[in-house]
Amino acid sequence: MGSSHFVNSCGSLWGIERNIQTNRTDFLGGTQRLTGEQSLAVLEKGDDGRLRLVTDDWEESRFLVLNKDARRAAWELLPQGRFSYSKAERAVKSVM
Repeated sequence: MGSSHFVNSCGSLWGIERNIQTNRTDFLGGTQRLTGEQSLAVLEKGDDGRLRLVTDDWEESRFLVLNKDARRAAWELLPQGRFSYSKAERAVKSVM
């Protein structure tokens, strides 16, 4: 309930998933209400106990984001080149 209140009040989005086998953490953060944007990063805990960005590698990030059939279908429907959030939302509405 606390996290729902936080999202509804601040318009923020975040999620963390830890993989014990690889010692990596997938972090999703964004400002859905303010900008409609989100990002995904892979973090790793170093020997000093701090989290650091593992990579901003496009293919690894793409694999993490396109983890469901609907998301993969939506990816194929996105316009080429630069586009607005509204245009993308209209383009993928049929599969989301």
